[in-house]
Amino acid sequence: MAARQNQGYLIWIIVLVILSLVLALTSFLGIQKALEYADVNRQTEAKLKQQTALAETRQIQAQILTALIGNQGESISEVDTNLDSMDAKMNGVADADRAAIGDVIKKTGEVYDDYKKDMNLLLTSGGGGTNPQATYRGVFESLAAALKRRVDDITTLQNEITRTKLDAETEIKGIQARLDETIVQLAAVTKDFETEKTRRAEDQNTFQVSTSQIEADNKQKNDSFLREQEKINELTAQLESKNQVLADTNVELKDKVDKYEAENFDRADGKIVRVMDGLHKVIIDLGSADGLRNNQSFAVYDQGVTNFEKNAHKAALEIVRISGPHSAEARITSEALSNPILGGDPILSAVWDPGNRVEIALAGVFDLDYDGFDDRDKLIQDIEANGGKVVAWHDDEGVVHGEIGPSTRYFVQGDAQPPGPDFNAAVAKAARDMKQMAVDANTQVIDTRKLLLWIGRFHKTSPVIPLDDNIGTPFMRREIIRKQLEDQQRSTQSPNDNN
Repeated sequence: MAARQNQGYLIWIIVLVILSLVLALTSFLGIQKALEYADVNRQTEAKLKQQTALAETRQIQAQILTALIGNQGESISEVDTNLDSMDAKMNGVADADRAAIGDVIKKTGEVYDDYKKDMNLLLTSGGGGTNPQATYRGVFESLAAALKRRVDDITTLQNEITRTKLDAETEIKGIQARLDETIVQLAAVTKDFETEKTRRAEDQNTFQVSTSQIEADNKQKNDSFLREQEKINELTAQLESKNQVLADTNVELKDKVDKYEAENFDRADGKIVRVMDGLHKVIIDLGSADGLRNNQSFAVYDQGVTNFEKNAHKAALEIVRISGPHSAEARITSEALSNPILGGDPILSAVWDPGNRVEIALAGVFDLDYDGFDDRDKLIQDIEANGGKVVAWHDDEGVVHGEIGPSTRYFVQGDAQPPGPDFNAAVAKAARDMKQMAVDANTQVIDTRKLLLWIGRFHKTSPVIPLDDNIGTPFMRREIIRKQLEDQQRSTQSPNDNN
């Protein structure tokens, strides 16, 4: 019996030990789970704080961007304060969670720096100085208003040119009408003369009865006929003189219209889109779709210029890269510091038209670098590189190649040959003949300097003396000029030496 009780106690002790172990294990697992939940709660609170700070930072970023755009209720003067507020959002955030907020602050700072650069570029390019309170919307509205005023001014000038051209055409038509009227009068007089001549012939046949009477009548009629013929000749001479005067007037008026149309360019080929500060380059609005090619040159004019011939250009460009259908990058080859290139400046090249090649004829000597040698081939290469086409020229033997036709736009008249043993009469004759062909074809005659100015090449003037008035601006090598001056001085001093 006692053994059974001892076994019962032992069983109860074993059960109690097992329950104690189960209770201890349960408590340990509960405490560990509670610790895990506490860690998760702390991480969640830190994440919430980081997300809250990030959201507030993005809200401040939106306020800054709204201020930069303009007219949105935010002020530019608050941008720096907002940036400081964004930096303050980093406080209290764990180092591991600062990256996202720092990235927002960095991007906002980069946008603000780009804004200040853009405002400096846009305001200075537009001639408006600097304005710390400027916004994108305000600047572009000001530029749009200025551009509209420019367009209105150009439209007014174009209308005035059109009106002048119509007046000239009306005057030419009036002169032509008077000429036609004079021709009709001359035809009527000629018809009357023929009628009178026929009538007199009939009278001569009718009055053949008496020879003496016929001779007397014939003499009288012949005398009268001679007087009438003299009157008719005088009238014919007067009409021919008037006709010649009208024809000369018509030619002069046509020359004036042709010269007006040829010498005055009322529209540029393109314009400057953007000036790349520090790179000495610009972006223009011409590209591959316009037939533009690398190495082409353009002259740059001030904004508002409508007569590109009479106003000298202020800078020159050379195309270095075509970046799109209507976009290209150009290198500034020359520029005056007192008058820099600005966005919107018009550009022009007289030997290039979009999609077309300007036809040009050359005659004479082209000593571009003043070394005494003809640079005709170099000039032809320069014209071809700028989109032009040389359709007529003469070689060193005086042989003319090509021809000058109605489509030839310019005849470039070079210099005359210097006198001396190397003078080639055949070359001089070819130059004169080609100039006459250009005049007959109503081709505009220009000199080398004007062509080089139009294509953006500066052509410096060399000391010259007159040699020949037949063609071009004469030139002479400096060695020849110096030798002639020395000979002249010796001839002036020789009488004194003999005395």
